[in-house]
Amino acid sequence: MKNLTRFIKLVLIALICSVTFLQAKTVDEVVKKEMDFKSGGKIVVKNFNGKIIVTGWDKPVVMLEAEKHVRAGDVEKAETLLKKLKIDIEESHDEIYIRTRSPHRNGDFWSRLFGKNASTSVDYIISLPRECNLRLESTNGAIEVRDVTGALLIETTNGKIRAYQVGGDVQAGTTNGSIRAEVAELPPDGDLDFSTTNGSIKLYLPQKSGFTVRAKTTNGSIRSDFPLNIRGKHNRKRVEGTVNNGGAHLYLETTNGSISIYEQ
Repeated sequence: MKNLTRFIKLVLIALICSVTFLQAKTVDEVVKKEMDFKSGGKIVVKNFNGKIIVTGWDKPVVMLEAEKHVRAGDVEKAETLLKKLKIDIEESHDEIYIRTRSPHRNGDFWSRLFGKNASTSVDYIISLPRECNLRLESTNGAIEVRDVTGALLIETTNGKIRAYQVGGDVQAGTTNGSIRAEVAELPPDGDLDFSTTNGSIKLYLPQKSGFTVRAKTTNGSIRSDFPLNIRGKHNRKRVEGTVNNGGAHLYLETTNGSISIYEQ
């Protein structure tokens, strides 16, 4: 009898959640902006909820497309919340700063004003010069960078990181998500730092690359296509060594996941 009562309660909770979800309303808005920008400058994107996708191209301009998404208890509340969801853009001759400004969340005040199921997110799609320094940050969302060379700082909390055909110094970190990076060319004395807590790290390097590597995992293994000249003590979870007399410095670390270095 107790099991039946518990089952009925679970069904009722599920039904209530489903009805609440269906009653919630979603509104969207797309913001587009084109900005002149020279190669070698710096672009900073700070997001709260949502993905960031960046692609390099052969134009001296930055094309920004921001997709704003808002969910609230009814259309009126959703539209009000959409107006409060801002995208700030600051420009100078060699730097662009883009930031998501989400309405201030303050416990019961947020719930009373917009409903308990209120949520906001922004997805950024950006095209920019291939030679560019980047700082990309998000809290809940994946980040992808393609065909960009420069000083790259990529950070998110809940989301995967993907970097395709990138070059220069790269620092990428997430908490819950995997990392995959394909490096077009290793800088001779550069630093590449990849770290996550829950997720694997897969690094693809050009043939005949020279580098030093320090790799560490707690729950996982480490493998490399490149023959490593091992330094000091090593095992399946911790490795330090050099390839082709060294060069760029690689730091790879995860807690729950494996580390793989591939020859592309």
